[in-house]
Order: sequence, then structure tokens, then C-alpha cells
Amino acid sequence: MKKFVLFLIKCGCVFALIYASFITSFIVLSSNKSLEHSYLASDFEKLNRLSETSSPRIVFIGGSNLAFGLHSSLIKDSLNIEPVNMGIHAGIGLNYMLKEVTPYLTEKDILVIVPEYEQFSKKVYYGEEALSDLLIMKKEWKKLILQLNWFTYPRNLFSVLISDLIHDITHKEMHETYDRTKFNKYGDYIGHWMFNHHAILSETISASLCSKVVEDIRQNIIQIKDKGITVYLFPPPRAIVKKIIF
Repeated sequence: MKKFVLFLIKCGCVFALIYASFITSFIVLSSNKSLEHSYLASDFEKLNRLSETSSPRIVFIGGSNLAFGLHSSLIKDSLNIEPVNMGIHAGIGLNYMLKEVTPYLTEKDILVIVPEYEQFSKKVYYGEEALSDLLIMKKEWKKLILQLNWFTYPRNLFSVLISDLIHDITHKEMHETYDRTKFNKYGDYIGHWMFNHHAILSETISASLCSKVVEDIRQNIIQIKDKGITVYLFPPPRAIVKKIIF
């Protein structure tokens, strides 16, 4: 019986080693691909603007509701302050968003947090697949190891790599639905501005509020305000969303 248990343990260790090796190989391959048109890779430009723009600034963090919903030049003209739109994707998670911008914020800055309602759930707040993708792009390996869901993410990574392989073989031009190059200098996505729109009802929110997440957000805001930074927390537009007509 002991020999059989030992055999199972050895098999499990071998399987885990092979599995980890495959995932590591996929991650290395993924981190070396071109990011020229990657929507998530817009974080590089946004972070550069945040680091290079002098205070006072008004910095927006949130998901795609900000990426697609802000007109920063109007904000600049109205308030006479430099805007930085850090909004990209809700799946990055508000936890990472806050930690990413906080070191760059200084006294007299204004931080506007516009989180999707799902950000108050544990699942989205701490980041989903989009965060794993972004960490690979930025080669933040330590954070990736701690954040990565090793059981579900590899399936998504494998499908992306297969798509890239098909693209390399066929040499067909393939871009993401949303393109990194369609962000303006403020961080607003403007690739959809030329299309007609009509209003549709939003989907029902299924995520449940987590008290631990709410408390974590509150503590983050307190620490940021202690640096002399003004913080506003706004709800995202939810009753109506816009559908693009191509």
C-alpha cells in the first residue's frame, strides 16, 4: 500500500513538473510576441504619460468604461489641468490599478476612481485573465506567479498561441478588435468615434459585493489621501451602454 501511495506521489510530481514546464514555455513564447497592436499594451503609453506629466494632474483609473467613455481634451479645457486616462480593461482589477498609479501620484494631484460594479467582487478586484496577460507583457514575473490561476489560464494562453501560429503560417494580417494605436495622447480610445451608435440596455450584474474588497479599497483611498491627493469615487454609467454599428 505504501509503495502504491509513493508511486502516485511520484507520478503527481512528474505530471506537475511537465505541466509547469509547458506553461512556462507558453508564457515565454507569449512574452516575446509583437505588442504593436495589443490593446492591453496601451498600458505602457499610459504609464509613460503618468510619469512624464507634471503635477497637478487629474488621473482616472477604471476599466473600459473610461477607455471608451472619456473625452480628456474637454476635461483639460474645462478644468485647465492635465488629464491622464489610465482606463483599459476591468479584468486588470482595481487592486492592480491602484497599486500601479499610487507611486506616481503627488500632492495636488486628483485621482478619480470609476470602477465597474464588478470591481467590488473578489474575483474581478484581484484581476482576471487580462491581468495575467498584462503581467506577461510587462514581464512582471513575481506578480504573475502570485496572481496566475495555473489551472484555468493556460487554456486561454494556448488558444492565443495557436492563433498566433496560424497567423505566422498564413501571413495574414491579424489585429485585435481594439487596437493599441487607436488611443490618443491622453489615454482615450478613439477608434470607435467615427462609427454611429445606438443605445441598448445593459446586462444584469451577477457579481456579489465582498466586504473585504470594500475595506481594502477604503484603506487604499485613505493612504492616497494622506499624501495630499484629492480622491473621488464615481459609479460608472450603467443604465445605458452604447453599441457600435459597423
